[in-house]
Amino acid sequence: MDQIAKTLERMAQDLKLRGLSRKTTEEYRRCARRFMEYHQQPADALELDEIRAFLLHRLLNDKISGSTQKVTI
Repeated sequence: MDQIAKTLERMAQDLKLRGLSRKTTEEYRRCARRFMEYHQQPADALELDEIRAFLLHRLLNDKISGSTQKVTI
């Protein structure tokens, strides 16, 4: 299992512990996967500038809505 997959599995476990619904968990994991695949590394290895670059990419290139951006964050 690669590092991104391990991070996503850990995230799924943490979200289950918080009692979030299956749909919410899936959406959070989908956003996290997109984020980590954009940078080709696990989220915990990224710096603030890389996070900012991803958020700007989503807003400017993917034309996402404000509510979608909130889920991404």
